[in-house]
Amino acid sequence: MMDKELTKKILGDVGPLRFNPYVIKVCQSCGVHARVRYKGFNKPSSPYFCRKCVVNRPEVVSKKSEITKIQWQDEKFRNLVVENSKNIWLDEDRKRKMDRIRTDPIFKEIHKKNLIKLNSDTPRISKIQDILYGILDDLKVIYYREHQDSKPDPQCVIGPYVFDCVVPRLDRPHLLIECQGDYWHNLAENSRRDKSKLSYIQNNFSEKYELKYIWEHEFKCKDRIIETIKHWLGLTTLEVIDFDFGSVSILDCPASDYKLLLSKYHYLANAGRGGIAYGAYLNNELIAVCVFSPLVRQNMPYDYNSTRELSRLCIHPRYQKKNFASWFVSRCIKKLDPKFKMIISYCDTTYNHDGAIYKACNFTLDGEVDPDYWYSSPDGWIMHKKTLYNHARSLKMDETSFAEKLGYKKVWGSKKLRFIFCRSENK
Repeated sequence: MMDKELTKKILGDVGPLRFNPYVIKVCQSCGVHARVRYKGFNKPSSPYFCRKCVVNRPEVVSKKSEITKIQWQDEKFRNLVVENSKNIWLDEDRKRKMDRIRTDPIFKEIHKKNLIKLNSDTPRISKIQDILYGILDDLKVIYYREHQDSKPDPQCVIGPYVFDCVVPRLDRPHLLIECQGDYWHNLAENSRRDKSKLSYIQNNFSEKYELKYIWEHEFKCKDRIIETIKHWLGLTTLEVIDFDFGSVSILDCPASDYKLLLSKYHYLANAGRGGIAYGAYLNNELIAVCVFSPLVRQNMPYDYNSTRELSRLCIHPRYQKKNFASWFVSRCIKKLDPKFKMIISYCDTTYNHDGAIYKACNFTLDGEVDPDYWYSSPDGWIMHKKTLYNHARSLKMDETSFAEKLGYKKVWGSKKLRFIFCRSENK
């Protein structure tokens, strides 16, 4: 709305409003003062929002998004955008102009400041760092780390460099751990920086620190990270926590809750295609998850609308307790909508799964699936073929090239067992 005092202070006496003078208005969202021309069809007391706040309002963003989606469904529109973009960058005058701008010292300074601001606004914690910190928490290890919304722990800052994680060790040099993304840390500039960090530690602090790397693809191998960390720290066991089933709450579980658990401890190391998920919570901590997904094509002999696949079952290793898995699965099935009459699940014997949990839940063996291949790393760690394929695609590589680059060998696994549970017969 119009601020009469500010208007008079800044602009003086603007005269009668019927002559459409400039007035000072205050944005109702961000509080900024704006000099705008008064329009006769608006009352001076009407709410005012600056342009920045208007375009960023949720309803406006949503509307723009819907319009854009509709536009991109039109092939002519997509082709027009592509053609216009090409024409812009084929313009020789524009190329020369951009070359002059990029070599301008003033532009370089502004660009540098913008990059610093962008980096400060960009999340500094990667997904694989989150997984690493979660595993260290589970192992009850004291460590120092980077943080999402604040400065890293002082122990992580060594000279001009910041390290992802520092784990104190009494009898050996402290452990520095760097999580390396397969794409970013293979770029020439980042690779040079990594070598500089390594040289700095080896040349100046070799007796105080030992630097270790964990690569992104290594997080995809079942148990590899937790066993590697236990080896580095000289740990042999993981503390198992005793609990009563009656203290466990089974609730709807959002993907944001269970993705980290699956990334750390499920042999497929991902959340899959999602679906209806239930979590087992003990003292507000997620200790297990069960995900029922829509059927894929290989399951199509079963009715799509009345069948769900139990695609992910994962229990935190610290909460492995006799009969807990079958107890948890049975109660999750009871919470499903009655329209789902059948549950199907697969047991991969390659990973020494024998279906004992499903048998305890009154599933019946329905058949076998032919053996499929998986991948083995040079040091013997196993990676599921779909996991490797998805990771290769994220790096814009094909499955074979990615496997060859990292030395993964294709190995044929064992059969899968298919189990079914008919709810209509097991009420």
